[in-house]
Amino acid sequence: MPGFTTHYLFGIKAYHRLPKGPLRSCISLCHGTYALGEQGPDPFFFSPLSYLIRNNNPANFMHEGGMGRLIIEMAKLGNASRNEDERKCLAAYIAGLLGHYELDGAVHPYVYGVTDPNITHSPKTLESHFFLENDIDCAALKHIKGLELKNFRMHRVLPLRLGEAGWIANLLAKSCEKVYPALRGGKFVMRSAIWAGKVSIWLLEDPTGRKKGIAESLEKKLFGHAVYSGIVGSADAKPSMADPFNLRHLPWINPWDKEAINRDDVNSLMKAAGKRYLKDLISLEKYYFCKDEDKKKLLFDEFSETIGNRSLHSGLEPILSETVLLEKAKEHIGKIKINQ
Repeated sequence: MPGFTTHYLFGIKAYHRLPKGPLRSCISLCHGTYALGEQGPDPFFFSPLSYLIRNNNPANFMHEGGMGRLIIEMAKLGNASRNEDERKCLAAYIAGLLGHYELDGAVHPYVYGVTDPNITHSPKTLESHFFLENDIDCAALKHIKGLELKNFRMHRVLPLRLGEAGWIANLLAKSCEKVYPALRGGKFVMRSAIWAGKVSIWLLEDPTGRKKGIAESLEKKLFGHAVYSGIVGSADAKPSMADPFNLRHLPWINPWDKEAINRDDVNSLMKAAGKRYLKDLISLEKYYFCKDEDKKKLLFDEFSETIGNRSLHSGLEPILSETVLLEKAKEHIGKIKINQ
């Protein structure tokens, strides 16, 4: 995941580019819901309840695959609501989720390519991953808003009106039940994640730089190096990379497509994702607010095709992801045979 702040800024930029219409009105009305949607499934990583059932964290399911299908299912269920306030709230949330979906798929290959090219998820690579995302947050905020991270209060942009958390939790529970039948927990787990995400964002703010310093010192004593302290949003800490946005266009390799050498910077990756996102939003608006039932069926198919079902990690469709992995396996087997 790019950090909380980068996702939020990406969503705000898309909102200003979105033509005036019913979807933009919903986002304006339910701006906290939209901002929460931009965080995607990441709040589940901070919810204790999500870890009670082994290997059952919703965030893992959603990142590994099926997020496109989940958003499509949510659009269908949200659109069917007879409560107009709920319907508008869910439209804003789904619009935000689409932003997370596009940005993760675009930037994650770069983050993994730089910090964990072999996808080991070791403590050391997790440290690099989290620190790089914090560096990107700092650079994005300074570039887009002209602010230091220590002067930005992310938790203040996530206000939820009465009833909105319940509507979102209900939508998540019903949609996950269809897309991820193995996932358990229901509405209560979904609701706990919403509030855990909000509280965590507040706790991770570090205007003085003390939280990050204390957390990093404790981790070094316990584990020998920092890990999760990288997600503490302090701008006072030294950047882990001199050029987190890769503005020097140094080469990096997508771990899911190692044949291609990339030199893209984060700005260009975000720009490409922004174009896809705007297309997604326009397609969502056409379907969600259409009153002609016959035309609506065609618009739903168009929306589903536009969104696709790409991985939040690789940005690839499942079939393509499996093909790439199969080729890697064949290559690995071939090397073993040669060595023998």
